[in-house]
Amino acid sequence: MWKLLCLTVAVVSLSACTQAATFLATYSGYDYYKVPVSGPMSSANVKVTCESAGYLTPCPGNRHDLNSSPDCVPTGLTNPDAKPMSEISQLLCGSSPKFCPALDGVYVFMANWESGSACGREGFLYCSNGNDYKDRFALCARDVGQQQLFASVAGLNFYLVQVTGGTEMTNANVKAACEAWGLGYPCLSTGIAPCTDDWAPGCLKADYSGDLCRIPDILSEAACGSPHPNTCHLLNGTFVYSPKDGQASCGVIQGKSFPPCLDGSLYKDMYAICAVQDRSAHMAGSVRTEATTSSA
Repeated sequence: MWKLLCLTVAVVSLSACTQAATFLATYSGYDYYKVPVSGPMSSANVKVTCESAGYLTPCPGNRHDLNSSPDCVPTGLTNPDAKPMSEISQLLCGSSPKFCPALDGVYVFMANWESGSACGREGFLYCSNGNDYKDRFALCARDVGQQQLFASVAGLNFYLVQVTGGTEMTNANVKAACEAWGLGYPCLSTGIAPCTDDWAPGCLKADYSGDLCRIPDILSEAACGSPHPNTCHLLNGTFVYSPKDGQASCGVIQGKSFPPCLDGSLYKDMYAICAVQDRSAHMAGSVRTEATTSSA
C-alpha cells in the first residue's frame, strides 16, 4: 500500500497539493516560498494556501506584533515600521519590498489589517491591499530543520529535498543533498530484477512488485494516479540519481517528454528525490496517520 502525504492529518484536495512552490530565500532558520493562490489575496486565503501545500503561514513580525495572531507562525520576520517581508527583500534585492521585483505579486499574512487583507507588492505599490487582487502568490515558510514526507511506496519513504545556491542537479549534488539531511538516495531503476540497468551500489533498492521500473514512474502512479511523471504536478522539477547517465541526474519537468531523462547538469536549484527505508512496510495493514519529518 502506498501512502501520499501533503500535510498532517488534515485532508486536503489534490488541487491544493499540486500548487507549484517557488523557493525565494532562507532567513533565520526558515526557507521561504511563494505559492500560487486561487482567489482573493486575503489573509485567510494566504493561510489556507500555505497550509494546504504543507507549509507554515509566517507572521509578518514577532508574536507581539499588532499584525501577528495565533493564526500565523513567528518565523523571525520583524515587520520594521509596518513593512513586512523586508528581510526577504533585502536578501533577494538588497532593498525594501517596494523596490524588489522578485516579490511582485507576493502577499504575506496580516492580522488586524484592511478588512482581512494580506499585504503584498504590485509594481511599486506596497503594501498593496490584497482584497483588490486575486490569483497571486502567498508567502509561505518551512523550517529548514525538517523535510516533509512525500510518499511511502515500494518499501521506502520518499522525500523531495530543495537544492539551493545555484547548484547544478548532477548525480553528485543530488547524492550530497540527500545525505546532508541524513537521507539515502534511490537510483533511477528500482534495483530489483529485471529493473537493474540504471542502478548502482550505494543506491537504495525499491521493493516494487508492479510492472514499472523507474522511480519517477512509480512515484507518479502513487501521487497522481498515472505512471507519467511529466504530467504529475507534484514531481515537477524533481531529479533522481542516474548512474547510467554518468554525471547527470535524471530530471522531470512538467510538460516535457519523459523518457528520455532531462539532463540534470543543465538545471539548477531543483529538488532531489531522496529516501529512507520504511521500517513499517513489513507490518500488514499498517497505515500512517500523520506526516513525519526527517531532521538533519
